[in-house]
Amino acid sequence: MKFRNCFGLVKTILIGISIVLFISPLVKALDVGDFSGVNYSEKEDTFPIILTWDYNIYVMGPAEIKQFVQLAKEKNIDQINLRINNKGVINARIDHGTVYRERLDAFGEDFDPLRVLVEEGHKAGLRVGVHFDLFESSYDQFFIRHPEFTPQSQKDTIIYNAFPSYAHKEVRDYMLGRVRDLAEYEVDQMFFCTKSSHTPRNMTEVPRNTYAAYNSPIVEKYEENYGVDILIATPDREKMAKIHGDFIIDFLKEANRTLDAYNISSIAGATLSGYLQPSGKNIFLDWKSMVDNKVADGLVMSNTRGETYAWFEDGAIEKFREIRQETSNNGMKFYAYMLSTVFWKVRDEHSLSHLLEYIPKQMHYFQQLGTEGILIHEVYQPDIWEALGNWRLVEQDKKQVLTIPKPEGGILEYIFHQKMPHGGFEEANSHWFWDILPAWSGRDDWLPGKNSPIGLNADDFEQFWVSDNQGNDRLHAAYDWKVMANSEYSGRSYSGRSSMLLYADGDAGKGASRKISWKSYSEIPIIPETPSVFSVWMHGEELAGIEKAGMQITFKDSKGNVIDCVEKNLKVRGTFKWRELKLPYQIPAQSHFVEVALAMEVSDEVESHGRLWFDAFRIEDAQGTFGKEHFTIVSSQDAIEGTHFASFNSRKGYEISSKEFLLKKGKADYLKVSLRTPEKEAMDVLLLLGEGISKRVHLTENWKTFQIPISELPNQLKTKLIIRALATGTIHVDNIMFE
Repeated sequence: MKFRNCFGLVKTILIGISIVLFISPLVKALDVGDFSGVNYSEKEDTFPIILTWDYNIYVMGPAEIKQFVQLAKEKNIDQINLRINNKGVINARIDHGTVYRERLDAFGEDFDPLRVLVEEGHKAGLRVGVHFDLFESSYDQFFIRHPEFTPQSQKDTIIYNAFPSYAHKEVRDYMLGRVRDLAEYEVDQMFFCTKSSHTPRNMTEVPRNTYAAYNSPIVEKYEENYGVDILIATPDREKMAKIHGDFIIDFLKEANRTLDAYNISSIAGATLSGYLQPSGKNIFLDWKSMVDNKVADGLVMSNTRGETYAWFEDGAIEKFREIRQETSNNGMKFYAYMLSTVFWKVRDEHSLSHLLEYIPKQMHYFQQLGTEGILIHEVYQPDIWEALGNWRLVEQDKKQVLTIPKPEGGILEYIFHQKMPHGGFEEANSHWFWDILPAWSGRDDWLPGKNSPIGLNADDFEQFWVSDNQGNDRLHAAYDWKVMANSEYSGRSYSGRSSMLLYADGDAGKGASRKISWKSYSEIPIIPETPSVFSVWMHGEELAGIEKAGMQITFKDSKGNVIDCVEKNLKVRGTFKWRELKLPYQIPAQSHFVEVALAMEVSDEVESHGRLWFDAFRIEDAQGTFGKEHFTIVSSQDAIEGTHFASFNSRKGYEISSKEFLLKKGKADYLKVSLRTPEKEAMDVLLLLGEGISKRVHLTENWKTFQIPISELPNQLKTKLIIRALATGTIHVDNIMFE
């Protein structure tokens, strides 16, 4: 087993994945260190920030959806679009589509994610839209039953292609039925996305050939338009691609008319090239034709991964202003579409702090360019939500010549030139760059309760958890990763996309050991003064012959000696919905490590069978969240420089953490930070920077500047400045800078 250090391996891994916020469940993860204590004012202008929520990525129940909506509203997000279709299964209860009921938690509360999102969103004053994928059909039973309605590349043989062909009226009617089904939910908008057509892992043998010369409507239309029978002559590929695009335009026009009757707006994705990501050059959907035909109330550019950086390339301003003018002339709105890939490029090549500072420049650019809103696919981190929803806090020069904020070089090189990101606390958005977090149980630690949207792969998972059957090969453990669709282990999770599975052969109780567990370790850098709550969610199916199941928590000192061991178990049998197991406990003094075992023990008297899942293991403060509401920026002449400093009401066991920033060797010799307590108070804190650099300092009511040497650090380091409270009290911070 590899040892997990809260400040090393775990955070290194998280830096490298696409999305660093995990869910256990999602909103439980969001509620630590995410609230700024700032009451944002109403927006003066309209430039909606529209975010995609893919239910296949983040599974949430009604309670979590409610909190998800509330958080979005607090962060000033304008609209959430639920991605309703992925791989041909529908995440709503409708008639025209194959409903993925297992994804809608067959073993938990029966609910409809879209209905809950609409109800909670409208209650909170948040707009709710549907993200309608035009080309996702892999598991759709309509197309599986009617393969002739998928692309046919051969004259005499009908095969199933996991892709719909809108050339067929039956397909257009089926999809219009879906539009009507979804309109009944009273959503505010429907976005027709042309970007995706996913191939499930268990359907890799299904053809993905979108070349469709021989679907009967294509053959007929080709002869009608060009006087050529392509059953005899070879068709021109470009002409054929345009015919496909025209049929899609016909569908979009009818969908727009349908939605008009429901008073629901529609927007449609387009590309600069006219070619779509899922179909290559087999479909040509010209944005100009879409505008001339007014296929929707708004046009969304550029809806493809192939044009991810189109908005930031040379000539983009002129190109998109032309499209903006065309849409305006035809009474359509004009939206920007951006993949989160752009954000991760800035974060990975620079730092999260760079990204938070870059976002307002980027949003200002889109607004000044004339777009009437932006769709972002897809971002779940609350700190990024805050920057997106409140980008107007950062003053922009509206009179300057519009320039392209390229996500590399240029402005990014000088965003934090010779200064610590917002270490002076003078700017209105300074609170974006600081958090209060639990030092003894970082929320980045416990997996798979927190899952990356692509699913934590098995190699990464094994760096955090290992199974232990104590030598009994009839006891089994599996990492249940939802992306392995249709396997016997697929689809069971309390939240996110994966869980930990335990099961046994019938005669497992006759083996040398009757216990199997998932185990993980973590360091406890400081003992919290308040009790903690250890919790995990469990779900069973057809269980029999199981003596007990639950969690065991072992505390060890710095030498690995056991200090204490506590456990909580349940007698489990049959099939039961997800249930939470909780264990309140004060972490013992002198604890340096904690070992967690999620275990199942079989009986030696009867045969055992069935399966048991664990998910969303957490360690939390028994007194509740202690986060950013305890952080304020104080306006005072007592500031070291300027007129503001930061004040943190901290509790022992918590730490003040900057957002990740980029520290370059040679930039300075020291990082300086000025600290003090309120009058007549004193306390010790630990300053941490990078790997292994720490300094214990004593604070009094007078400002004192402390230096942290950085000359021995690596050439270039992404790091955080951490101020760890060693007692409960208030810490004032100011003038953090390089020297």
